[in-house]
Amino acid sequence: MISHPAPRLACLSRFCACLCLFLGLRHPALSAEDGLYALVFGNEAYATQGGMASLPSAAADARLFATLLKHSGYSMPYGDTHEPSGACINLTRRQMEEKIRKMRGATNTARKIILFYAGHGGQVKNDVYLLGTDAVLEAGHMDSDLEREGLSLRTISEDLKPKSKSSEPGGLIMVVDACRTGGSTPTGSGGVNDEQVLTVFSTSAGKPAKSGVDGRPGVFTSSLVTALAQGGMWQEAVRTASAAAQKIHGQQPSLYANLNNPLLATTVNYTRPAPQTVVPAPAPVTPPPASSDPSQPATATGGAGPGLPGLRPMQLTDLARMNITLRDAPGGREIGTIMQNHSPVPVGECNPARVVEQGGLRWLPVRCSGWVLQEKKANNKHYIDVLEGQFTVVEHPDKESINVRARPTLSKEEKIILDLRPRVRGTALGATTTQEGFDWRVIQIDGWVLLENREGRPYVKF
Repeated sequence: MISHPAPRLACLSRFCACLCLFLGLRHPALSAEDGLYALVFGNEAYATQGGMASLPSAAADARLFATLLKHSGYSMPYGDTHEPSGACINLTRRQMEEKIRKMRGATNTARKIILFYAGHGGQVKNDVYLLGTDAVLEAGHMDSDLEREGLSLRTISEDLKPKSKSSEPGGLIMVVDACRTGGSTPTGSGGVNDEQVLTVFSTSAGKPAKSGVDGRPGVFTSSLVTALAQGGMWQEAVRTASAAAQKIHGQQPSLYANLNNPLLATTVNYTRPAPQTVVPAPAPVTPPPASSDPSQPATATGGAGPGLPGLRPMQLTDLARMNITLRDAPGGREIGTIMQNHSPVPVGECNPARVVEQGGLRWLPVRCSGWVLQEKKANNKHYIDVLEGQFTVVEHPDKESINVRARPTLSKEEKIILDLRPRVRGTALGATTTQEGFDWRVIQIDGWVLLENREGRPYVKF
């Protein structure tokens, strides 16, 4: 049965609906605790006929940043409905304008709004432009082409700057992970000189920005997210991300804000998801049951689930000299080193039925698991960052890798199963424990190893 409202209630309902449309609101989407809103864009699938190259990691950058904000209490009412992270992926200029127009309705009630953009961009004079996936920019384009195809960051800042008054620090924070090149030399910083606006760029004016590889978040975004998740204030977090990007890519991220801007000393207040299980005492690691195909590269998601048929315990042969390189794909990027260390204990599992031949060599899909340091309690130093059941190895200037161990202990007698490189991602399982001031967690990583040399002599036995 359909019930009809009384005439006065019907009129009131129509009035509220019209008011929502007038303000640019989707009824009843805009509701956030503490007035925190975010709009996150990740554009990587650019139309080839437009002369724009696709980007390998913009979507991953956006999803990572959106996940951080989701766990920090930010509402993303206009994220893609099919995106669990709340990000907006691969939008045209018109679609981006529509999202911004809708978010404009939040400015009357918002205390803080964060805009994140990863994709192609450029700078003309003292303004930065964001490009939708339908942008048409040929090589040797003019400044006027960039102004025609892009969205002005200064205009966006005027649209999204919160108008509500609050006793707590508030305003607009814009993070742009994009190139800032143009047809001519920029004449300004590109930042917005406003006490309510803080602007963060992944590179300096007139310079390109490096993207991540193989669909993984780039150095700038992953370093910034890690620093913010660890409780760093914006000024400190950008300084950390800047050091990482400069060391690895030689690019110089920058932050622009009025000296009196209170946003400089704020944090995102990230709340780490509660662990599934607490392990009270050290215990040997038994390889967990598989939930994803081990033929997938190390970025495959997984977790506890029904075992995958065909997985067999594996050890390294003497030919491997007690260690072997783990890669994210057959012949792909090095992500770690599996170590046998003269121990008869299996170092992981493999699936011999899914061997792949490439370049005259045979590659074996493997899965390893073990305990890693997550955090040192004394100084809150993180070694891995965990979001949404996935871990990322944190990059530290003094560490080239982190150890994966059979037990959660730093004892020299304890067996090290695996070394993992910075920024490698994998599955964070539920088991955790705290030992001698360190938080430990069980992780799982999938990858590929060489099965044998060109003469057919095996590196792995199973």
